[in-house]
Amino acid sequence: MRRMLRYAQTMRLFLALTLLSTAGCVGDETFNKYGAADRVWVLSELNGEAVSVPITLTVPTPGRIAGQAVCVTYAAEMIAPYPWFDTEAIETSNRTCEKTPTETRYLLALTGATQSEVLNDTLIISGNGAELVFKAAE
Repeated sequence: MRRMLRYAQTMRLFLALTLLSTAGCVGDETFNKYGAADRVWVLSELNGEAVSVPITLTVPTPGRIAGQAVCVTYAAEMIAPYPWFDTEAIETSNRTCEKTPTETRYLLALTGATQSEVLNDTLIISGNGAELVFKAAE
């Protein structure tokens, strides 16, 4: 009986040490680790068409995106590792004006996006028939 108790204690200790040692291995694997962080991204194309409405995207903290447009600000948790793109529900806050059609199409495209690619000063987010092309602000 004493031997089984010692074995159980040893196994609990082993499990605890294993969990503690791997806790630091889980880091941010979203696109901000691959060049999207510390920049303001400005939407330049939506489905191949030039965008004249100012729409931005930032990575304020690891695993989170945020941005703004003329009449809306938005934020969401990133839940997929790079190059995949997946957000939790996008939280929006409308200003006192009505969203433009471009803002609406943008938010729909962002919600349905499944992939991302960071190429120097270009960020491409795409999926479900939509493509968003951003350029890093200067």
